[in-house]
Order: sequence, then structure tokens, then C-alpha cells
Amino acid sequence: TYIADLPSHVEWNHQPQMLTKLTSGPAGVGTRYKTEEQAPSNMPVVQKIMMKFMMPMMKRKHNFDGYTIAEITDLVPNSRVAWTSHAPTKDGKKLMEMHWAITLEQQDGATQVTQSCRPDPPDDSPFKSGVNIPQIKEEVTSNLNRLKTLLESKEGG
Repeated sequence: TYIADLPSHVEWNHQPQMLTKLTSGPAGVGTRYKTEEQAPSNMPVVQKIMMKFMMPMMKRKHNFDGYTIAEITDLVPNSRVAWTSHAPTKDGKKLMEMHWAITLEQQDGATQVTQSCRPDPPDDSPFKSGVNIPQIKEEVTSNLNRLKTLLESKEGG
């Protein structure tokens, strides 16, 4: 399905700018992507500016290249796709890990789309205390609204 095609997420999700497939063959469990992302669209402007200045220092301090790796962990066609994304350091550690899933359920002739997210930062991560759950929920809601509009326009067009 469209939702299981992670590179298509750039069409409706605010954060990923590019997903480059790292594994061969069709998408399925174990398929990995390099993901280049931007700050969440709902991040306050002051934080975005600070992030722009802080990111180079953070990359040096934590030996980080500034991208994430996403790996599909579950795929049930037309029903569910789940993936884990992590920010790798050059020495193989993880600065952050997030577990994502999108589930589709048929209800009264319509499709209910649910997205879940569970942050799992390592104990020594600089993000251990900095995961903003309300901000993530707000961004997910906005993204799902964009997805709904996009899919409805494709159906009608």
C-alpha cells in the first residue's frame, strides 16, 4: 500500500525530506532507509533557530552525521506497517530510537488510520529528557490530516 512505501511519506509527513533505500529487493520486514529530516513543523521558531546553531556542535560532540536510519519491523499489506528509526553515531551507538506504526482498520465503509510512536532513547542519550510527547502527537495529527487530504484527492482525481 501507499502507506507501507516509506519514501512516499515525504509527500504527507512534515519531517522527512528524503528517504534513500539502503537494502535491495521489495520493501518488507528488514528493509532499511537512510532518512534526512528537518525540524518538526510545529517546533517553535526560537527552538528551530537554536537547533540550527546547536546541531553542528551536537554532531561533533556526539560523533553524529545528522541522519536517521529507518527499518521496517512489521508489514501486513493493507493493514499495518511498523518501523524503528534511530540516529546512529559514527562509532555505532544510537543517540535516539523511535518505534513507529501505522494501522489501517475498516470501519463503516471508511478506513480508520492510526499512527503510534514510542520514543526509546538510550540511557546516555542527550535526548533522554528532551522528548516532547505533546509536540509529537500534534505533529502526527497534522501529518495524518495531510495524508487524508492527499488520499482523498487521489481518489477523486
